[in-house]
Amino acid sequence: MKKFLSYTQTTLSLIAIILSIVAISVTYPRSADSGLDYIGIIVGILGVLVAILIGWQLYNALNLQELVSQTEKAKVDAIEAKNQAEQMLKDTQVSTTQLSSNLSSITNEVTHLSNCNRSNIEHISTITKEITDLQSIVRDSMDSYNSMQSYLEKLNEELANKINKDEIQYATEEDAKKMVNDIFGNNRAES
Repeated sequence: MKKFLSYTQTTLSLIAIILSIVAISVTYPRSADSGLDYIGIIVGILGVLVAILIGWQLYNALNLQELVSQTEKAKVDAIEAKNQAEQMLKDTQVSTTQLSSNLSSITNEVTHLSNCNRSNIEHISTITKEITDLQSIVRDSMDSYNSMQSYLEKLNEELANKINKDEIQYATEEDAKKMVNDIFGNNRAES
């Protein structure tokens, strides 16, 4: 809004100056008697105006050269920025490809480890089952051992009782075996 007012004021001032010069020229025409030459004044004013316009053109030409150099510099900067962006894009694509490859190999390793873990879990499960079976066999063996121990203790008691009573009289080894079989057979029938 201020620019508009400034242009309006400048334009109105110029129009006022031009109308004043025209009014003076009409009111006081050129005459040889008067020593005043209005046409010279008008030519002088026009010369000043032309000089101002030429100065204005030179000023604009210098500003235009600065604008052109700034535009060229901006163009060079834009080309450099574009090249850097393209290089960054290429680097990003290479990094993305490498990351994708690394991720794929990590995925393969995780899958392999998962399969190994499944295999190990199955193997541990099999071993656990075998250990349970072995514990059962050992328990059965211990029961058999305890039962045999108990049987042998009873056999010793029986033999000791018979020896104390002098019931054992055998002449040959066969008679001794028969007696052991009789005792052994009797205790088996009892258990």
